[in-house]
Amino acid sequence: MEEIIKYLGNFHPVVLHLPIGAFLFTFLLFASQKFLKSNFDPAVRLGLLFSFITSIITSIFGYILRLNGDYDIVLVDRHMWLAIATTVLIGFVLYLHKKQKAFNHILSSFVFATILLTITGHNGGSLTHGKDYLKLPEFQETVMIVSYDSVHVFNDVIFPIIDTKCVKCHN
Repeated sequence: MEEIIKYLGNFHPVVLHLPIGAFLFTFLLFASQKFLKSNFDPAVRLGLLFSFITSIITSIFGYILRLNGDYDIVLVDRHMWLAIATTVLIGFVLYLHKKQKAFNHILSSFVFATILLTITGHNGGSLTHGKDYLKLPEFQETVMIVSYDSVHVFNDVIFPIIDTKCVKCHN
């Protein structure tokens, strides 16, 4: 049984995209109601419920993965608590929507949850891709002077451009 539970933890990176996509799409539906003069309340409520349930499942899988993974404990704990807070906030947005609270209250909760979701996702990306995965590449400004009398076009002109502009990101 313990092996099956460990195995389930491996599904965290797979299922985590469900609540993210569903929540962001639901936010889009909710916000568009005001501009389209349409009522998407049943779809918004369903999207929030789906996001909340899949967030809970994703958090459980993430916790299992945390117990069995070799991750930076500080980063994984920050990610875990942010994910729990995001899940609770999605549940709070669902609650506000179900109780038919004011549009602005629900909208501000959606915005706050989206910001928290983004920060949580960034921390998760740092776990899987390294702390500097969104760091901009460092470019070096070097000017090569090439004599075109004896040039090997690829080696002297094209390859240095590919090497400085492409290889850093694309290996």
